[in-house]
Amino acid sequence: MNRSQLAINAVTVSLDGQNLPDALVAFREAGFTQLEFQLGQVKAWLAAGHTAKDLKALLDTNGLTLLGGFELGLEVFSAPESRGANLAAQIENARLIDALGGGMLVFGTDGPDGPITTETLPAVAERVKELLAATSDLRVTLG
Repeated sequence: MNRSQLAINAVTVSLDGQNLPDALVAFREAGFTQLEFQLGQVKAWLAAGHTAKDLKALLDTNGLTLLGGFELGLEVFSAPESRGANLAAQIENARLIDALGGGMLVFGTDGPDGPITTETLPAVAERVKELLAATSDLRVTLG
């Protein structure tokens, strides 16, 4: 087995915002060295009074490397005010991933009111370019 290809997605376990440190120990004990977070779970833990620096220390202590994380779809076709709030949330997520050592920000997109066609794809590309420009200084790739 090539351990460098082995990873766990933390969404596969029940994290309630309190048991994140225990989960990291369990991942390590199970032989995992890489993981992907559902960022909502991480934010719940952070909201309980912890910092990204605390979490990075826990990752390091357990010999875990963050591959990336996900939480939200990237809004392309929603109302402008919603797209603005969504972009801000995506940037916040990218900054969190960067603070945890970097990795990939994973997301899908919404769709147009009608069918997806070759005419709608440039709007998606432009939106992804906006997110790329806003996160270019971070150790984050988009996927």
